Amino acid sequence: MKTQTGNAVLRFFKAGVAIVLLVCGAQSALAAGTAANTILENTVTVNFENAGGLAMTAVTATASITVNLVEAAPSVAFNAAASTSPLEGAEGDVITLVYDVTSNANGEDDYELVVADSSTSNYGTSTFSPVSPVSVGILGATTVAEAFSILNTGGSGAGECTVNGTGTCEIQVPNDGPIGSEGDINSLAAGDTVVLNNGSTLTCTVVSVTDVAGATSAASLSTLEVDSCEDTGGGAFALAIGDDIFESKQITISTTLGNLTAANVDGSTTISVTPQPVGGSAGTPDTNATITIKAPSVSVFKLVRNVTTPVAGTDPGAGADIAILTYDGTGGGTFYANGVTAAPGDVLEYAVIVRRDLGNVKDIRITDPLQIFTTYQAASINVLDAEATGFTCSNTWTCDVTVTDGTVDAADDGSTTAGDTGFFSGGTITAYGGSGADETDGTNPGGTLGNGEVSVITYRVTVDN
Repeated sequence: MKTQTGNAVLRFFKAGVAIVLLVCGAQSALAAGTAANTILENTVTVNFENAGGLAMTAVTATASITVNLVEAAPSVAFNAAASTSPLEGAEGDVITLVYDVTSNANGEDDYELVVADSSTSNYGTSTFSPVSPVSVGILGATTVAEAFSILNTGGSGAGECTVNGTGTCEIQVPNDGPIGSEGDINSLAAGDTVVLNNGSTLTCTVVSVTDVAGATSAASLSTLEVDSCEDTGGGAFALAIGDDIFESKQITISTTLGNLTAANVDGSTTISVTPQPVGGSAGTPDTNATITIKAPSVSVFKLVRNVTTPVAGTDPGAGADIAILTYDGTGGGTFYANGVTAAPGDVLEYAVIVRRDLGNVKDIRITDPLQIFTTYQAASINVLDAEATGFTCSNTWTCDVTVTDGTVDAADDGSTTAGDTGFFSGGTITAYGGSGADETDGTNPGGTLGNGEVSVITYRVTVDN
């Protein structure tokens, strides 16, 4: 902090010669907080006369100092409006978290964020991109060198401002060193978001910079022109000499959710984001982002159609998240949940639909015991590829068209055949659904489903005579 040093006159009398010592101090524009890289010059002036009383040319000498950076951890705040909403997802999902990082130093510095799971429940660990520590980069800062007030009219006029009624938003700030025309003041440049701080805060955007070289004085100041300020409600936002101007930046962190540690129960993790200067002391962490990890769940539906004598069944879709399935493959036809009738000897085709609702669903296995008074039709198991064979769901139910390996005839005797995704053995239909399903994989023969995707398995039986 600097206080005003006025002009001091020191008079020395010796041998009838008057010597006047004039000390020219720093200007009052630096009465409060001082920005880093500000050059302060103090000039002493000596006035004197010769023996005859004639005034001689004054002699001056100048000493200068440069103000150092006072390192400080920035502030960080979770920006819920710019982040994924709601903060929930399944294992493997990517959640976008956005944070506002604002300088607290008196000049430019390099910052980073340390990101981690700080508090978890039924949950492993998250993976962050970029990896921690996340680089924020350089944030600039300076201070006000001339008192001013920002006014705007509110409403549609928000962001349009005047400084002390002059019709412009040019804020006078200290020069940042001996070199001018660099295009920035302590790394504050056009396009940057700045937070004006007088105890309260007002966010604006830098429009232009006038960078003046050399020492700072009332007659030699640099300028930040700002606009697009927050609405002041028609009142004035007054700043005094020494009030802070901090750069603020948004940082986006992609969080890939890890695995739950117990089945059938949702998990949660609170993300801790700690700001700090690179190589410096940590600031206060933000822990306002808590993510819910939803336990995996699937829905299964079973439909039927009469192949021999097509019968219109009923659609349970009213109020339910299911509808009639139309299969345009061999033979075609429409499947129903209820209302289908059959005579002895008729051929029935069943469709089993598995849909991923939530979570990381993999190794999907479907078992369907054959019902009494029916006989399985050889080689009739098919795992349908929606895109290849063309099936549609009526009403609002959506069948994803990227879901399975294709239409595959399964072995009747339970043998393992490369590429098979289903078989009939011991009176039970077994099929492996989802993308990547393969009976030859003895460990995980079932495939996977993406969010909202489905796998459809069909097979045929004959009603016994």
